[in-house]
Amino acid sequence: APGGRPPQPVDARLGHPGLECLADVAGEARLHQALRRCWHPVCRVDDLQDRPLPATLLDEQLVVVRLGSEIAAFPDLCVHRGTALSLGWVDDGSQPAPDGSGTVGEPCLVCAYHGWSYDTDGRLVGVQDYENAYRPPFDKSEWGLIEVAQLANYRGTIWATWDADAPGFEDYLGEGRFALDLALGPWDGADGET
Repeated sequence: APGGRPPQPVDARLGHPGLECLADVAGEARLHQALRRCWHPVCRVDDLQDRPLPATLLDEQLVVVRLGSEIAAFPDLCVHRGTALSLGWVDDGSQPAPDGSGTVGEPCLVCAYHGWSYDTDGRLVGVQDYENAYRPPFDKSEWGLIEVAQLANYRGTIWATWDADAPGFEDYLGEGRFALDLALGPWDGADGET
């Protein structure tokens, strides 16, 4: 291929029998980069109960969580030891930490492995035995989660994009909003629509 390496053969089982498929690695990378700028559905609001919810945005595992009245989404990975945060729990802010230390005082996502706690912005707000186990104590502000760039709650569905510069969700929909409204709206007229 001009300007790059030649396409690589792909397992023939993925293509038509008897034909050799070629993978356009550069094209796949361009497509993935373009899709990162788009909005994608990740879950329904009704799926968000009192536990973290695993979800996928493109090929990346997320955890989506309701913390008080806020909904947040992060990569499904605790920065401490790499445990899936979707295995953890939601603390309403009133529960003492697993080591018996004080409460965080705000809703947070708690990792199931060592109890590290994160707020709606992904800031690390609670660490078990912080004063004694970490000598000298580290700067918690350097150990936060990476937030999904933008999150939208639209007609009972949660949408996300990795692109902080993408247009807002409703602007992104443009005239396509009508079709999405038809798909997501009730069919019985309960919301005043026909």
